[in-house]
Amino acid sequence: MAPQVDLSPAYTLSVEEIQAAGRFFKVATVQNLYNLANRQSEAVLDHCAAHGIGFIPWFPLEAGNLAAPGGLLDTVAKKLSASSSQVALAWVLQRSPVMLPIPGTGKVRHLEEHTVAAHIIDGADRLNFAGWAKKLTGAATLSVGSVRLGHRPV
Repeated sequence: MAPQVDLSPAYTLSVEEIQAAGRFFKVATVQNLYNLANRQSEAVLDHCAAHGIGFIPWFPLEAGNLAAPGGLLDTVAKKLSASSSQVALAWVLQRSPVMLPIPGTGKVRHLEEHTVAAHIIDGADRLNFAGWAKKLTGAATLSVGSVRLGHRPV
């Protein structure tokens, strides 16, 4: 069994720390807080993608006020005939090919919803974030405060 360095999910690794660890062992995955509402680990995710390191977003379904009834995520979900959780998970999945979300699933219904989120991505015309954002607002992205929804190429 390969050695594993385990840090609490409350701790967020930086690019520099990943690089430092990489001098001693191959970093296979990184788990940082990351979701639609909290994207402070963008640089870490980009580093992981560039180096083939899996990225496990901690708390991937959190969407804060965006998911409130009438909020931005709720509006997008209705347009896609999906739930806010499905759209939040689909957004996380489309963000990077090294993304490995593990959404909490305590009920079969939640598992079924998460599975559908993966299928939303399969319908590229339905979840082309720049495309549906443009349809909803006439702009290439949707914004609320500092949060922008839109496809960000990797």
